[in-house]
Amino acid sequence: MRASMLVLILLAVTPLLGACQPVRRPPALAVTLSKPEDKAQVRWEGDVLLVDITSPSGIGSAHIEWGAGAAGDALLLRLHLKGLEGFEANNGLQRAALAVDHAPPYAVRSEGGAQGIDVVRGQGFFTVSLAEEWLRNGSLDVRWIDFYR
Repeated sequence: MRASMLVLILLAVTPLLGACQPVRRPPALAVTLSKPEDKAQVRWEGDVLLVDITSPSGIGSAHIEWGAGAAGDALLLRLHLKGLEGFEANNGLQRAALAVDHAPPYAVRSEGGAQGIDVVRGQGFFTVSLAEEWLRNGSLDVRWIDFYR
């Protein structure tokens, strides 16, 4: 009887323990966009901060600022654009400029110190991953252009 009671208790408690996860505080990131119609949402995606940016005109910029250690080891920018003719990142210490070709294989071209920046083309968006070396200064300025007009 005792063994079966213990099994029942374990079966009842196990799902509750799996649901217990540490509460993650909201990201301490401030995003200032250049255009009022552009929108940014900041959230955690796993252990990485994600700044999800929608830019209806396809041309814009953002100033992103955070406190010490708030950005973690990497920052993801998800730009909802049809193309990425131009992307610039500047953290006050280093600057990089990137572009993605219009046709497959969608090669990424760069100038400047683009080490530590990866661009992945998704369905209707581009994900720009900035490594820790880009996050050392506490702020980042980015500019984007979907297609030159």
